[in-house]
Amino acid sequence: MNLEMQKNASVYWIHLPEHTDVFTEGYVGFTVQRVKKRFAQHILRARTQSHLSKRFSCAIKKYGKEALRIKVICIGSPEYCLELENKLRPRQCIGWNHGIGGECPTLGLKPSDEWRALMSEKFKGKKFRLGGKMPQSAKDAIGSFWRGKKHSEEWKANISAGNKGKKRTLEQIEKMRLARTGKSQPPEVTEKIRAKNKGRKYPIVKCPHCEVSGGKSAMLRHHFKHCKNKVTL
Repeated sequence: MNLEMQKNASVYWIHLPEHTDVFTEGYVGFTVQRVKKRFAQHILRARTQSHLSKRFSCAIKKYGKEALRIKVICIGSPEYCLELENKLRPRQCIGWNHGIGGECPTLGLKPSDEWRALMSEKFKGKKFRLGGKMPQSAKDAIGSFWRGKKHSEEWKANISAGNKGKKRTLEQIEKMRLARTGKSQPPEVTEKIRAKNKGRKYPIVKCPHCEVSGGKSAMLRHHFKHCKNKVTL
């Protein structure tokens, strides 16, 4: 396997508001991801009973994620952050940590083409639980974590810029159509959409080819450059 170290890493501390000693209380972790994303993974693994640290998993279940606080202690190279984590958790079972800090043998390791081919051949034909789909418990955990949260305007602008100009292939469109065929929204969702759009005024536009007026969305679909009365030269 090829070794390629990440550029940046973080050491973070997850604790209760009354905790004051990072050396003996709470959970100290290391990550090369965004800390909020790593925290979401901790919550998900605690709820699906797949967290490696049972002490931390029990703490999450006991106090709930709303009671926990996250503090970034250090941002730096992976080597420095691992060394710092080891100083904060030099032995097992300190605070909510189960293992010794600074131990991350898979950091920066990327599988070679030979390893990928070997794994592909090994799992070929095998069926995983629920047909390879995410368990419902995991879906519920992810949904509850993100429910009610809104993206910042900067985030929306970045997503918009990244998707601008992209077009779905015919295969993608067909998959989306088949996935939605025969499905209907629950009555409460329909009522919520109706209440949200009630009283909203949509812009009225007029087709220059047939003089028909109507809502902008429908007019752009059936008139203007798609108008049957459009004169082509």
